[in-house]
Amino acid sequence: MDKFSPIHVMIMENCLPNVDGYKLHHVFDIKGSKFSREVLKHKSDAQLGQHPITGGEVLKDIDFERFKEIRKFMELSSADYSKLVAQISKDSQFLRKHSLMDYSLLLSIRKVESKKER
Repeated sequence: MDKFSPIHVMIMENCLPNVDGYKLHHVFDIKGSKFSREVLKHKSDAQLGQHPITGGEVLKDIDFERFKEIRKFMELSSADYSKLVAQISKDSQFLRKHSLMDYSLLLSIRKVESKKER
């Protein structure tokens, strides 16, 4: 080990809370890359449209793009979108400043019933 440069590893615990009465529908690990970033590549768009919730299975960037187009499960207001982009930019600047190379956005989606559905 003396011949290797020191490396730093950060281990994080699962940060997705368990919310009673609400199933976790999808979890995406977004890295901003398309290289080897698809879990459900064997599924056609038609199959994805009928695909059940993925629960705790962690999907990736291309899966997110495909689900977003097919299921249209996510809408952000302009203000929320701007806040999200600003936060990602700040995080990226921090990582760059400290010469860190990895970034992941863990996005979890739960269906929340509207008042009409209750």
